[in-house]
Amino acid sequence: MLAGDVSEARADGKLDDERYRNIRSAMELVRVDLEAAIQAAADEAARARLLEEQARLQQQLTELQNQGDGGAPETGGGPAPGGGEENKKGKNGKGEDGKGEGGKEGKGDKK
Repeated sequence: MLAGDVSEARADGKLDDERYRNIRSAMELVRVDLEAAIQAAADEAARARLLEEQARLQQQLTELQNQGDGGAPETGGGPAPGGGEENKKGKNGKGEDGKGEGGKEGKGDKK
């Protein structure tokens, strides 16, 4: 390993103290940079996993909502709640041409 080789070279007198400190400082800077890069890569991988999981859960939620709707996609074009034949009858239930309240002739539910 480099650290061992540098220490050995210093002990053998092949490196003076200043050169030894410079090499050790450079090694420390590289180590810190590598650790930061490794952490950033791990963070990005975790982020990607979370995004994939979020997409999977969103898909499951959509499928469950569609099952609750009878499997039909939401179109928003269905009849209004309470709609149907009742709305065609007059207030007395006599049909479109029936008399409404108060004996007035009218069509449908006029208010």
